Amino acid sequence: MLSTSSDGRSWSAPRPVSPGAAGLDRFTPAIAAAGGKVYISYRMRAMSGTAPTVSEDLIVSRDSGHTFGPERQIGPPAVLAFAAVADTSTTAFLGDYMGLAATRQLVALAWCVSSPPPVTEPYHQLLWGATMGG
Repeated sequence: MLSTSSDGRSWSAPRPVSPGAAGLDRFTPAIAAAGGKVYISYRMRAMSGTAPTVSEDLIVSRDSGHTFGPERQIGPPAVLAFAAVADTSTTAFLGDYMGLAATRQLVALAWCVSSPPPVTEPYHQLLWGATMGG
């Protein structure tokens, strides 16, 4: 959802910027803007076969947030079965290192991806990054 303000006191009604779909959760958004472009990244949870996965997705506006292009998945999905968990929890921890930054020419993303471990460890999570032309 996006709401705008020209004075920081009064705001427009929130409006959706990503396409809605039943059975999909979008969470942990990050927003960056530069040169009239607005970038919004977020995690999206879906089911892939029998293993729940979470993807990193990005949508872009090239007209200061008035309209947004299509949703794009960035990198591979994280497999929640291999995400870290706290000692007393079974809730997947997707990582602290998620973010988005933009200049007039580029947008940079950082996010964590869990996947089957290369050794006999229960968890495997790597920090991924991408830089794309704006």
